[in-house]
Amino acid sequence: MKQGNLLIIDDEVEILETLAVFLEDVALTITAVDNGHKALEVLKHQKIDCIVCDIRMPEMDGLQVIKAVRDLGLETPFIFFTAYGSEEIIMEAVKFGAFDFISKPKFEALTEIVANGLNAGIKMRTKVTTSVDQVVQEFKELLGGNNSKAD
Repeated sequence: MKQGNLLIIDDEVEILETLAVFLEDVALTITAVDNGHKALEVLKHQKIDCIVCDIRMPEMDGLQVIKAVRDLGLETPFIFFTAYGSEEIIMEAVKFGAFDFISKPKFEALTEIVANGLNAGIKMRTKVTTSVDQVVQEFKELLGGNNSKAD
């Protein structure tokens, strides 16, 4: 079942294209970018429910990307898909709330993990939206209550 908005970040265009095709049955929308800077721009303008990211990339590596995403205040599920997953890198990523790690080129496991990540991201976004709606409603009630008392 398709759900949510997926962002894929990898400096290898072939990998981006392969992942987009491989995951088209999992996500409603897929945005694929070839570097972390473009990913951060996407995140400023689109609601993304899950991120799949390579670790080793020029300019901005995957660890820098997850740090920047967290600095934006986003808790979006973040999945590393990489051929370079040392224990040190994994521990660093875990500190920033990485959702999961998958070794390239193990595409089989990716579908289920991304589906789980999208589901978690949608639940988080729904929870935040519900909380905001509740606060707005309570604020309206307070304003309404104050207005009626002033009359």
